[in-house]
Amino acid sequence: MKFVFRVPDPNLFTSGGNVYNDRLMRALSDAGFQVVLHAEDQPPGPLSDLTLWDTLFLPSLLQQKNIHPPGIQALILHSDSAHLRQSLELLKQMGVVLITTGQYLYDQIIEQGFSKQDCLLLEPGGFQPVVQRVSAPDVPVNLAMVANLTKDKGVLSFFSQWPNTIPPDPTALHFHLYGDPSIDPGHAREILGICNSLEWKEVVTFHGIVPQVQLFQELAHCHALISVSRTETYGMAIRDARAAGLPVLALLGGNIPYLIEDGTDGKLYPDLTSMITDLISFSAHPVQSCHWLQGFSPRPLNIPSWKQQAEKLAIWMRRA
Repeated sequence: MKFVFRVPDPNLFTSGGNVYNDRLMRALSDAGFQVVLHAEDQPPGPLSDLTLWDTLFLPSLLQQKNIHPPGIQALILHSDSAHLRQSLELLKQMGVVLITTGQYLYDQIIEQGFSKQDCLLLEPGGFQPVVQRVSAPDVPVNLAMVANLTKDKGVLSFFSQWPNTIPPDPTALHFHLYGDPSIDPGHAREILGICNSLEWKEVVTFHGIVPQVQLFQELAHCHALISVSRTETYGMAIRDARAAGLPVLALLGGNIPYLIEDGTDGKLYPDLTSMITDLISFSAHPVQSCHWLQGFSPRPLNIPSWKQQAEKLAIWMRRA
C-alpha cells in the first residue's frame, strides 16, 4: 500500500500539524507501507492508494477537481477556517475524504453531511510520559504557555489586553513561553517586543522550541498551563500538559472542551478578560493561588501510539 503526503516539509517549521504529519509518515513507514513526501509546487505526484493533503494546501487540492487523480484523495484538517467550510460541498462532490485530528471538528463535519465512511477521526498519537511532578515552590506562580507565535494562537492579544495600570509582580508570577517564532516573524517580533519590555522582561521567559522530553521535564516544574487560542482543532500542548499532570487554564473554543473538564482538569474561560482577572489575583495572592491550582485533579489520559493510529488509517483506507 502506498501513501503520498502533500504536506509542508516537516523540517521547515515546527507546528502541531507538521509534527502530526511527520510522526504519521514515520509510523506508516515503520509498519511497512510505502510513504512518499511530495512538495506542493511539484507536478502531480506518483500513483498512490491514498494521497493525504495538508489543510495549508487546500487551494491546490481544489484545483484537482477536473483532473481526477488516481487513488483516494484525503484532506487532513489541521485547521478550521471560513474557506474550509465554504469548500466542504465541493470537496464532497470531488469524492475527497476528510481526516480530522479532534472530536470537535469531526462532529462538525458529520453535521455538514459527510458520512462516517468519508470522515475519519485520527487523533495524534504519542506516548504516556513517566513524569514525576516536582513540588513547585509556592511563589512565584509558574505558568507555561506552549504556542507558536502566530496570530491564531492568541498570545499577542493576551499580553496586549493585560491592563497597563496593573503590571504583574515578578516575585509572584512568571510565564514560561514555548513556541516557534519563525512562522510569522513580524507577529513574533510584536510578541517578543512586549515580553522584553520594561513591564514584562522579569515576568516572561521565552524558551523557543525545545524537544518533547525536555518540555515534559520543564512542565513538571510549573503550576499550570495557559491556553489562549480559540481555534484548536486538537490541542497537543493541552494533551501534553494533561499527561504531565498539570491543570489547564484555557479559553473556550474548538476542541478544548473535549480535552478539559471544567473544575476537574482546570478552568475554562469565556473570554480573555475573565482569565486575566484571575491571573491578576494570582499576582496579588500567589500562595493562595498555588493552593487553588493544586486543588485540581487532572484525569489520566489514554493516548494511542502512532503505530496504533497508522494501523487505524490503513484499516479505514481498505474499507473506503
